[in-house]
Amino acid sequence: VVLDEGGRVLRANQPAIDYVDAAPSDVEGSLLWETPWWMDDDAATERVRETVEAAATGDTSRLEVEIAAGPERRILDLHVEPISRDTDEATGVEGIVVAGYDITEREDRERKLRENRDTLQRLHEITAKPDVALEEQVEQLLEFGADRFDMDIAFLSRIDEAAGDFEIIDARGDHELIQAGNE
Repeated sequence: VVLDEGGRVLRANQPAIDYVDAAPSDVEGSLLWETPWWMDDDAATERVRETVEAAATGDTSRLEVEIAAGPERRILDLHVEPISRDTDEATGVEGIVVAGYDITEREDRERKLRENRDTLQRLHEITAKPDVALEEQVEQLLEFGADRFDMDIAFLSRIDEAAGDFEIIDARGDHELIQAGNE
């Protein structure tokens, strides 16, 4: 997206327009922070305005912002850079370029990695205590597993394939068929 020195959109490329299902005329001539990209988020609107105003004074900056792209939310990494003239007679900002990179998938992967790390940490905390009885560790594991997977019931079973036996050793939750000792 190319802006004038005051932050008005001069040109927006098609991928940027496609994010908000708009026509170029819907954004061109508007102040960037008053365009459909962030109109549903006052905090994002204010952050975009502040970043563009900083670029108008010559500052280059980056900004992560969430936008509504159709029915879903997308996270963009915006790089906001002034276009300056530097001649013997004058120095100043002539315009501003805003390059947006969709980092939604990266952010999702990082969130999942954090969740997995937290899960492994909790499993370690439960199982790495030699002074806690095995039965208590099993109970804690069942409780953690049920919470982690948003289930009302969790159980530990023993399966003897050769004999065709299945036995519930321990259970968490309230279900008549899933109780310790049931086969």
